[in-house]
Amino acid sequence: MIEFFRNWCEEIIVAVILSIIIEAILPEGNHKKYVKVVIGIYVIFTMLHPLLGKLNMNFDFAKEFNLDTAQVSSNVNTENIRDLYAKRN
Repeated sequence: MIEFFRNWCEEIIVAVILSIIIEAILPEGNHKKYVKVVIGIYVIFTMLHPLLGKLNMNFDFAKEFNLDTAQVSSNVNTENIRDLYAKRN
């Protein structure tokens, strides 16, 4: 258990040091605020990584977003476009 916390803290420290180095290298400008947001999200995910790993969520992307249905409707649309093109010529 101690080893787990030790590794977790090391990951957080590396993420924070990396974010400090990236911010120091970046020039001032309009894009710096967006880079800071991305770095912040990276640090947050680094902190939450062990918790998300323990949840072990099995997310089926195709099932949740009905990709099979989208593929069928795409095929139907392609056929309709071919028919319309054939009728025009």
